[in-house]
Amino acid sequence: MEIRPKPSDVTWTDEQWQAIDAKGSNVLVSAAAGSGKTAVLVERIIRRITDEEPPVDVDRLLIVTFTNAAAAEMRQRIAGALEKSLANDPASLHLRRQLSLLNKASISTLHSFCMNVVRSYYYMLDIDPQFRIVDETEGELIREEVLEHLFEEAYGSGDDELFFDLVDRYSGDRSDEALRNLVFRLYDFSRSHPNPKQWLEEMASRYEIEDDTTIDGLPWSLGLFQDVQRQLQQAVKLIEQAMELTKVPGGPAAYYETFEEDHPNIQALCEQKSWQGLYDAFQSFKFPTLKQARGKDIDKGLKDAAKNLRDAAKKQVNTIKETYFQRAPQSFVRDLQDMAPGIKRLVRLVMEFSERYQMAKKERALVDFADLEHLCLAVLCEGFDEKGTPVASEPAREYQRYFAEVLTDEYQDTNLVQETILRLLSNGSNRFMVGDVKQSIYRFRLAEPGLFLQKYQSYESINNIEENESEGYRIDLAKNFRSRDIILDATNFIFRQLLDPAVGEMDYDKGAELHLGNKDFPEDDTLTAELAVINKGEPLSQTEPGDEPAEMEEELETAQLEARWIVRRIKQMIENQEQVLDKETKRMRPITYRDIVVLMRSMPWAQTMMEECKQAGVPVYADLNTGYFEAIEVSVMISLLSVIDNPYQDIPLASVLRSPIVSLTEQEMAHVRIIEKNGSYYEAVKKTIDESPDETLKQKLSLFYERLMDWRTQAREGGLSELIWRLYQETGYYDFVGGMSGGKQRQANLRALYDRARSYEATSFRGVFRFLRFVERMRERGDDLGTARALGEQEDVVRFMTVHKSKGLEFPVVFLAGMNKEFNKQDIRKNVLLHKEWGFGSKMIDPENRVIYPSLPQLAIKKRLEMESLAEEMRVLYVAMTRAKERLLFVGTVKDAEKSLENWRLAIEHEGWVLPNGDRANAKSFLDWLGPAVMRHKDSVNWQEGISPQDDVVYNDPSRWNLSVIDQDQLQTYVSEEEEKRHEREEAVRSLEPVNVEEDWEQFVGGKLEQVYAYTSATVHRSKQTVSELKRQMHDEYSDRTFLGSFRAQDADRPRFMQDATLTASEIGTAMHTVMQHIPLTRESVRVDRVQSLIDELVRKEILTDAEGQAIDVDKIARFFETPLGERMLQAKSVQREVPFTYGVPASESYADWDGPEDEMVLIQGVVDVILEDADGGRTMIDFKTDTIQGRFPEGMLQAEPVMRDRYSVQIDVYMKAIEAIWQTSIDEAYLYFFDVAESITMK
Repeated sequence: MEIRPKPSDVTWTDEQWQAIDAKGSNVLVSAAAGSGKTAVLVERIIRRITDEEPPVDVDRLLIVTFTNAAAAEMRQRIAGALEKSLANDPASLHLRRQLSLLNKASISTLHSFCMNVVRSYYYMLDIDPQFRIVDETEGELIREEVLEHLFEEAYGSGDDELFFDLVDRYSGDRSDEALRNLVFRLYDFSRSHPNPKQWLEEMASRYEIEDDTTIDGLPWSLGLFQDVQRQLQQAVKLIEQAMELTKVPGGPAAYYETFEEDHPNIQALCEQKSWQGLYDAFQSFKFPTLKQARGKDIDKGLKDAAKNLRDAAKKQVNTIKETYFQRAPQSFVRDLQDMAPGIKRLVRLVMEFSERYQMAKKERALVDFADLEHLCLAVLCEGFDEKGTPVASEPAREYQRYFAEVLTDEYQDTNLVQETILRLLSNGSNRFMVGDVKQSIYRFRLAEPGLFLQKYQSYESINNIEENESEGYRIDLAKNFRSRDIILDATNFIFRQLLDPAVGEMDYDKGAELHLGNKDFPEDDTLTAELAVINKGEPLSQTEPGDEPAEMEEELETAQLEARWIVRRIKQMIENQEQVLDKETKRMRPITYRDIVVLMRSMPWAQTMMEECKQAGVPVYADLNTGYFEAIEVSVMISLLSVIDNPYQDIPLASVLRSPIVSLTEQEMAHVRIIEKNGSYYEAVKKTIDESPDETLKQKLSLFYERLMDWRTQAREGGLSELIWRLYQETGYYDFVGGMSGGKQRQANLRALYDRARSYEATSFRGVFRFLRFVERMRERGDDLGTARALGEQEDVVRFMTVHKSKGLEFPVVFLAGMNKEFNKQDIRKNVLLHKEWGFGSKMIDPENRVIYPSLPQLAIKKRLEMESLAEEMRVLYVAMTRAKERLLFVGTVKDAEKSLENWRLAIEHEGWVLPNGDRANAKSFLDWLGPAVMRHKDSVNWQEGISPQDDVVYNDPSRWNLSVIDQDQLQTYVSEEEEKRHEREEAVRSLEPVNVEEDWEQFVGGKLEQVYAYTSATVHRSKQTVSELKRQMHDEYSDRTFLGSFRAQDADRPRFMQDATLTASEIGTAMHTVMQHIPLTRESVRVDRVQSLIDELVRKEILTDAEGQAIDVDKIARFFETPLGERMLQAKSVQREVPFTYGVPASESYADWDGPEDEMVLIQGVVDVILEDADGGRTMIDFKTDTIQGRFPEGMLQAEPVMRDRYSVQIDVYMKAIEAIWQTSIDEAYLYFFDVAESITMK
């Protein structure tokens, strides 16, 4: 490992420099939130390719990012750095080469890289090289078709008893949907392993157990046994805490005897070394009856606390007994033997599905993202050795020789397959991995944070290079450049108490803590992290006997209460103009709505909370993932498509008929059914058209029926997206919903449906029926597309989003709502659980006796998943807290604040930083962690009720907190007299009734409505003119003196077919000017023949049309250069032709009827034909004219001169003033030259 000394002129921290410059070994960078990891990664890449010794071509670096956006940004930043370096060293061929190589450099997501590998080595994979990525819609439909055929074959065989046994065990009463979903789950889960087939086979083989096998020899029992022991030891500690309370003055001393009996009994359970021993011990275990503790000297609080501690220990021990030790250990073994054949058949079913699904995709030349990884792995890996280590293939060895370094961003979110690919691409000592395991929150996508943790624990610290050799080295980037000290201190304070290997999967040690790196924030000791607890129970603020709580108008939802508190705080911040640091200017500015985000673990409450915000006048936005199919406009269009597919569907048909598309009333709908009481409603509609006496109804239905028949034909013959857009147009429904409330959003939803149909048509599927089937399947599974986006990123609104969507973002103010919302453990409660190490865990299902109960694998995997889930929830909380830059506010709601505070106070006497394992492991919400943690801080002294802290370090932590309890009646809204008046007025307006208004604002509003705009003249005169328009305004008595329209036919180009026929004088003049602009100023070039050659060349280059070329009088052009002016032009020192200018003149000089402000300016635009400079420095301006003189003026120029001088004097004056003002020089002479008579007029 080599690290050069840090240059004196760089601003990187020492740790950042180590990460930038370290070479010669694998490097793992543990980059805390806001530590600038992306900047470090980019700087490392730039230095690798720009350093003189040794230089590395950019395409020899493999750079893997988590998203395509991150890859594009990184490529752009590298390009910018290279261009900057090249500007300093323009002669560097190496830098120029890097810029040219950048476009083909491997900077992408791993999926994109895998695609390139597969396309390069397709011949090794038996795959169509023109494959494409399967659309999600298409993939779902193919999967369902494949599994449908597979199940049909199994059902049809008749003698597949194991399959029927599987159906009985894992299907519901009404369908086999549960078994189908289980096959999909197992298939998807297995694909996250490098060798799916091997993992499935090993999973099944674990159930094949010999008769003499004991429970202690099973792969699941050891981990489960250790967890039981941890819980028992926690129960012992609870009893010990209760015993200490009995010794305190005023404590329940009578309880001591019972506690003294409990302690050795539970300790005896802890000392058992086997499952069988623990089972035997539990059979005789029993809690004794608690002794009575009476007396005036006994403190009720201490008595209740001691009893609660014992009850908690008792509950914990009894739960362990009921869950694990009610049954004999050997019965668990027999269950596994009974389940083994079914599990083996299930694995075979999954493998068969995998083979057929792969074949179906192969036939269509399709791959999905998981296929890309496995196909790439098939290219790079020849197989696995006895230890399970992948063996590199020849292509892998080629990549290893080619890539100088393999860099991975967001390494904590990689899975086992991706890790295997990256290992095969590395030569063993050239990996650079950046990430933060504390921000690994994608385990649901099968990300494996354990990979990061394993390296972090096995790699040596970069500071110990000289002491120990290591497979790699780790670097901690702990300085946070995003947030204020109050955010960092608060985060450190909480996570020192939460994270340890037992519950959080890692320690929160000095290397993990956040340190202040941004010195731009001004100090403000008044800022705190806020924890607001909303109390739905008895009010804590009711202290006086007569102080009764206000009567609640309604029972408010928790979401409403929290939203009202959030709104109150937001309004305080806005109204008080609280200051935040502007990222761009580095100066403090008042807070705005877009500085604020409300984060939640999930979004079910978002709609309710947003409604509360809107009612309070706070603008909000949330990108919701629900509500799309429920939107009325989408529902109506889906119903219309269903009717087009099959009109014999009563509910969709009724929906369409009642919608604005047909607009039948309830009475008309009933009339249709009366016409035909039997049969489908569609038949009733047809009969109504033929027989109904109601002509209006018949007309409505006839029109709809004719359109329906036309649409059904279109559905059979045309595309789905074309049909949908036609429906929008012909029904007018798209325009109709645009006029409804929220019309912009509704139209966006309909466009999203159209876009979805287009993407569906890009697949191998077609037709309305399949599309509707897919939509139906999505709705059955609970999936939703989410309402279409209809708001820009920079809108000044408060944003609601999930913590996952906020990852990578930052906000000055962060609210964390729903802190007491229970963690989602739905996946853990399933009958079948899956784990990457422990395999398949199903409840024991006996279909014959109709009983179901937990099996040992299911219990073990459930406990393991619970602990992993808790660790992930801790990381989610960490991500949420570290999004904040300046303000961090938590809000949660409890049913009984007094009881919650009492429970939190138990943590005050805990010694040491980390909260007890049991308290953390049994938490059901974020508030169960945050409440006890904050209660231990000195800022919560008002809530501690005099309990002495056991740990002064925790108590005196430098973080600053504000713990408050808000009774729900304080958040109740009351309608004021003013609001009642406003409501009455709104109702009157809706009813179109007169509104009697006597307000102080009446005169003000009237004045505003009657106000006359002070600059009326400016609204009817152009702010920019051409010189030609100015000339007409000032001197042509026939010109219009008001606003000139934006289009004038005489100034516009005529259509080409009219130009080809005959050219106007204006078009001929333009053509003459074009030739004069391009003609070379040499004597040879101005001869007639050379002028003609020039015209021919301009026609060939399409600068002139054929008609224009033929219309030009070559002799007139050549004759100009025989005049004195032409001669001066040929001999001039310099000649500038077609000189454009923009010049400002007072509006009063531009418009004769101007009556506005004197200092108002108008822009004048024009083009001077020629400005030449003679040898003596004098400047002459020439303007060419093609006006007809001969024939129009009988006396020739003598008669024409005064007319022409008057016509063009304004133009020439403006030209001269403009050029003289812009060029800061004088025009000595000015001429008009007329081609028609080869004469000029001296204007100056």
